[in-house]
This record gives sequence, C-alpha cells and structure tokens, in this order.
Amino acid sequence: MLGAKSTEVFASRWKALRWSLGVLLLAYCTVPNADMDADTAASSTLSLSAPANSADDAPANDADKVYKDYAAKLEALKVFEAQG
Repeated sequence: MLGAKSTEVFASRWKALRWSLGVLLLAYCTVPNADMDADTAASSTLSLSAPANSADDAPANDADKVYKDYAAKLEALKVFEAQG
C-alpha cells in the first residue's frame, strides 16, 4: 500500500480530513476539463518549477496559479491543524 497505513490515517478525524483533501486536490489538479482536447490537456500539466517571470512573482500560466493556490491552502491547513 502506498503512503501511510489506514490505521494511521484514520486515527483521528483531522488526519482523515487532511488525507481526503490531499486526494481531492490531486484529482482536481491532474484530471483535465471535459471540453479540452488532447493537445491542450497535455500542455496544461502542473509544473513544480519556478515561473519564468519570477522577478515580479506573478504566475506564468494557469498551472502555476493552481500550484500557488494549492500551496497557500496547504499552509492554511497546517496553521489550522496546529491551532486545534
């Protein structure tokens, strides 16, 4: 089995919620839109590299914007989890 054991993941509600959010975000970031053709879907993969115009810290394309949104939500989840 990949990742953590199911007994560890579901030991608490917060761990289960965090795991399920990760699964949902993975699916959201990897499944292309239904109206995209094959070339567009292949070119819109999530890039983990720095954007080309990182000097002004603006996203270079939609994939970079999605990655930055995901990173911000993950940080917010970590802060929320640390408070509880």
